[in-house]
Parts: sequence; C-alpha cells; structure tokens
Amino acid sequence: MLPSDRRLSEAQLTEMQQAAAAQHSLASPESKAGIEIPGEANVQKRALFATFPVPLPPPVPAAPARPAPEAPRIEPRDEEAQGILAAAVEASSGASAFIVSVLAVDLPVQGSSNEVTITKYIRDAQPEFWGWHSRFNGPDAMTGQYRRNIHIRYGDRLISAYLIDFPARKPDGTKASADFRLGSIAAIVADLQQEDDLILLWQSNDPGVDYSARVVRVGEAEHDQLMNGM
Repeated sequence: MLPSDRRLSEAQLTEMQQAAAAQHSLASPESKAGIEIPGEANVQKRALFATFPVPLPPPVPAAPARPAPEAPRIEPRDEEAQGILAAAVEASSGASAFIVSVLAVDLPVQGSSNEVTITKYIRDAQPEFWGWHSRFNGPDAMTGQYRRNIHIRYGDRLISAYLIDFPARKPDGTKASADFRLGSIAAIVADLQQEDDLILLWQSNDPGVDYSARVVRVGEAEHDQLMNGM
C-alpha cells in the first residue's frame, strides 16, 4: 500500500481520466477526413489530397461573322476596248468586222503579188464572213485552187480583188502552199509600213461592194487596242 501522502484521491484520479479522455478525443481519426484501410476495421488513414468541385471555364465568345469580301472591281481592259471598237464598226456598217495582222511577207516590195495572208485557220473560224466555200469557184483543174472575185471599198477607191484558197497539194500531187489569201489589193498593201500593221475589213451593205477596208499602223493608239484584244 502507498503511503498516505502518495495516495491519489478518487477525485484526483477522476480528473486525470477525464483529461486523458479529452486528449484522446482530439486525436481521434474519426474527426478527420480520410479513407478506410482494407482489412483493418474501424481504422482510417488521412487522405493525402483533398477534393473539391472545379467550376467550368467561361464560354468562349463566338467570333463575329466576317462580311464576305467584295469582288474587286475590274476596270475595262484592252480586250473590252477592242470589243467596243469592233461593235462600233459593226454598228456603223451593219456587218461584222475582221482584223488581219500583216506578216513580213505581206509588206510591199517591188514585183510582189499584192496579196495578204489570211490563213486557212482564220477562214475556217468564220467561213460565212469569207463566203467559204459556197461563193467560191473551183477547184481549178490544174492548180486545185478555189477563187472568189470581190470588190473592196478602200477610202474613195473601189478595188477589184479576190480571195483565193490554195490546196496542200495540186491535183497532180505536187506540193502547194496550203494557204488562204486576199489578193490584188495594191492600194492597201502600199499603205502598209511594217509587220503587225493591221487591215480592218468588214462586210459592206453598199450595192456592188463586198467589203470595206482601212489600215491601222503600228504606233497608233487604235492599233494598241486592237492588238491587245487579238
């Protein structure tokens, strides 16, 4: 038995037990957030990471609709100018016009045939303009050529000319020029100065006149418009 001075009274013992119980209560895992450990009943371990709801980000504002780009305005080009000029010629003459670009071989030289090359390609592009080939006579038995006699108004002159079609080969099999030409136009050829001069030719409504013609030379403003539109 303990001496009387070392004995604990029942009141002191009770106070000590209550204090120990209160300390235990503060440290109890049941008051803390945690997770259960499988296989250990009533034993919890404190969670390492806390979870909490995350708000959604604000909606991204829609980009404003962009207006459709306007098509750039295209100013009239030389092709249009040529078309306007051709329309003016057609309106004034009541017939369609045709532009012939002169080749070097068409320029006037002494003893030349006074012919201008048209080509079969151009002939076939507008056969009605040339009257091909319903208004041509031929083929010639010797040359195989087709020919149409025409009259051209050139300034104050009326020229007796012709359109002539050359075959690739003559009836006897010899090679020919395979070309289509406007010939016997000495007055027109005499006004040509250099390659790429132009002969503007359009159908005429005058009695006894098949075509009217004029020359447009290199360097003239009208020539630039016509060449850029060809």
